[in-house]
Amino acid sequence: MENFWFCFIPIFVAIDPIGILPFYQSFTHPFSTTKKRAIAWQSVFTAFVVTVVFLFLGKPLLRYLGVSVGDFMIAGGSVLFVISLKDLLSSSTQGQILDEESLGAFPIGVPLVAGPALLTTVLLTREKYGAPMTIGALFLALFLTWLFFFFSQHIFDRIGKNGAHIISKIANLLLAAIAVMLMREGLLLLLGKTS
Repeated sequence: MENFWFCFIPIFVAIDPIGILPFYQSFTHPFSTTKKRAIAWQSVFTAFVVTVVFLFLGKPLLRYLGVSVGDFMIAGGSVLFVISLKDLLSSSTQGQILDEESLGAFPIGVPLVAGPALLTTVLLTREKYGAPMTIGALFLALFLTWLFFFFSQHIFDRIGKNGAHIISKIANLLLAAIAVMLMREGLLLLLGKTS
């Protein structure tokens, strides 16, 4: 059971439901409660399917392309760092044109929920803990993410706009730190192979 939590924690941190909650709320605030719930379900389902497919096909695909896990970690970390830096400097979604029907799949499901951090993390946790435990931990983490989305309006009513803004900024700082960690670990993997 202890191993399950060691597997679950990095996956949950990689998803960062608290950090993406302000974005989910800003994307969905014009919609009815029924529509918001449909978007929440679509986003979590999309993220689960994409991540499980990547869990099994990601490594063979990377191998076919000649890309190592270290390369992927550095690339994923770099993209994640840019995203977090952009969100730290400006988290406004004004001016973005979003398709109401596919909003749950993109951009919420991918890349907000199933982003480079999550995809890299599931590859690493599968190596260490195996596919069944990784999928179980992923399912629990995404279920908790769905709960955050489902109760997003209640959460925002409690913490207010300023509280949500502060949480978003702190989450983006943590996301930037995770991105740097991914790049560092990817670089150490590459250096370990070449030494």
